[in-house]
Amino acid sequence: IDLRVENMARWKARAAAARDDAAYHRKMGASYSGGKLATLQAQKAHCDKLATLSESAAGEYDALAKAHEALSKP
Repeated sequence: IDLRVENMARWKARAAAARDDAAYHRKMGASYSGGKLATLQAQKAHCDKLATLSESAAGEYDALAKAHEALSKP
């Protein structure tokens, strides 16, 4: 198998994993919503930040997969 095709598959898988991680943190952050304790608010902010970072990473992985896909075409 061509290394570029293998890399494309790897980046697609990492994008999917990053999206799963983002969804997990969005759900966890929602569970901390509505609390007035500073600790709960901090946990929600932490989860929201991790979700945003994971969504950004997923976009980067998508771009890498697309680039490798383009490279694998004759």
